[in-house]
Amino acid sequence: MGTCYFLATLLTILKRQPQVIRNTIREVTDDSVTFRFYHRTDAEQDTWQADTYKVGDKILKSGRDFVGLKLSEDMTRPVYDIQRCLNVKGTKMLVRVEEVHETAMWSLLMEKALALFAQKHGKEGTGGTTHQSGYDLIDEGGSAYLQYGVFYGKLAENTRTDLVGGGTPATNIEVMRKLYQVHTDPKAFAVAGDFDGGMVDVLDGLVTRMVQAFRGAEDDGAPGREAAGKEQVKSLRAQIDAYKQAEVRDKTDRLGEIVEGSDDLNNLRGPLDEAGHPELTRKYDHIINHLLSRVQHGRHAYALHAVHLVDGDGHAVDGEHLADADPEASTVTLLDPHRGGVDKVYSLEKFLTVYDRLDLVKRL
Repeated sequence: MGTCYFLATLLTILKRQPQVIRNTIREVTDDSVTFRFYHRTDAEQDTWQADTYKVGDKILKSGRDFVGLKLSEDMTRPVYDIQRCLNVKGTKMLVRVEEVHETAMWSLLMEKALALFAQKHGKEGTGGTTHQSGYDLIDEGGSAYLQYGVFYGKLAENTRTDLVGGGTPATNIEVMRKLYQVHTDPKAFAVAGDFDGGMVDVLDGLVTRMVQAFRGAEDDGAPGREAAGKEQVKSLRAQIDAYKQAEVRDKTDRLGEIVEGSDDLNNLRGPLDEAGHPELTRKYDHIINHLLSRVQHGRHAYALHAVHLVDGDGHAVDGEHLADADPEASTVTLLDPHRGGVDKVYSLEKFLTVYDRLDLVKRL
């Protein structure tokens, strides 16, 4: 689902104020959970009211099967979705675990309650009625900085700042102020958004491995297999380079061209199979599926977890000298909500290059 904006919001709150999540879970029984969310009742006065939403103990898994949960016992036990892949090569048959997704049960049920909430108040709690289902509403994507009101009600601040792609601390001074605020103010939360989430970099690395694979096929005396993919890989590398050099506002179109409109990318699976590299084929399939989802949902959201700002001599940078932060020595740590909250540590230079916006929220 396209709910990374909601999951990133959850992660920032869990890391900085976990009691808020505990207080959001109002009641747990053997077959239901009750959650509390806030919605705005008066836009002019910015007043909010809390309501509760009770959901049953069933979640939808793999788009088909409903799975019952023993909630009072297992609320924190992870849910695993393991996909196994069967490969046949010659006389050998290999079974390999494809991927494991892990999450806490309460977060799945909270999304279910959010769907009910969205049908009544909109996914951000700011009003609006619709005939869409709640799941359709929350799956459309959203803005993390507008999601915090669902948990806190009235906020002291919620703003969005666009990054100057490939810029420096000096050209992104407003972003630097927000990074510093998250570093120094426990009431501040932030979520970063990008178009590719590093996946284009991963695709670039895969292309390099493809070149080696096709070259290896040629060395094995099968020039036809090498030639089948060589020109497609060369063209794909050119498209990736064009994506990286594009202005931020053009990146979505560029990504769509690579994923949906590129015969070079879509037709590489056959040559990979012929070259006899099942691991590369698996990686290729995973990246294609991920990028197709990115084109559909747009930006991915990451929870900002930690900021380390130092100058060229390794000394901490204060709020008056943010432009002096060393782009290579300073770091920004993000949490990926679709990978179980795994840390992604970037140099400041890489962060300012890959990410294109920063949402900041400050609670009262």
